[in-house]
Amino acid sequence: MADRVEEIVTTLRRFVSDAAHEIHTPLTALHTNLELAQEDEHVVQAQTQVERLEALTEGLLDLSRIESGTQGQSLAPVSLVPLLQEVSELHASRAEQAGLTFDLSLPDASVTVQGDEEQLRRALTNLLDNAIKFTPEGGSVFLGLRQEGGFSILWVEDTGIGIHSADLPHLFERFHRGRNAAAYSGSGLGLAIVKAVVERHEGQIRAEATEQGARFTVRIPALGDRSLEPPP
Repeated sequence: MADRVEEIVTTLRRFVSDAAHEIHTPLTALHTNLELAQEDEHVVQAQTQVERLEALTEGLLDLSRIESGTQGQSLAPVSLVPLLQEVSELHASRAEQAGLTFDLSLPDASVTVQGDEEQLRRALTNLLDNAIKFTPEGGSVFLGLRQEGGFSILWVEDTGIGIHSADLPHLFERFHRGRNAAAYSGSGLGLAIVKAVVERHEGQIRAEATEQGARFTVRIPALGDRSLEPPP
């Protein structure tokens, strides 16, 4: 119990520190823009900063809750096939609007894990959002699922801008932005949230650069096999 309390306190301290640091920048810009609000252009800029601040705050709160264990306390069996079908419908439409090809590969048999469906949906959504955002028009995004050796394995692959080798060790750190991602909007929290969700489900996530883009692979113990150790 003492170790658990210490872990929660450490997580909350990190949250306060990170939030104070990251929220300061958009708040400063927001204050300046509002002082010049008599001009429409500055009002638009202020609205953009507000939206960025809202997204950042929401991401920080989600990450803090997941890491501290205040979300997902009641785990239940989650069937991954219908979950992936549901999430892929929305993202397939978005991919089509962006001029991308979207492919989905699902097994015929049921694949079930013990988990929090909303957290898993959030993690999957973050991975697909990134794949679509970082893939130029004419490219493709691929979502797949299989069960192997007592593990549910899902992966998201794209033909986008890829991952710089120097970024791989830091990719899941909060607020880390890739060297080739500066031109894209984002808070730098999406992959940190994905990693936190996967670890709360006793799983592992791996990122790798491919010849044509990037691939993210998630391994979560299948229902009834949670005592197994994930393969390397």
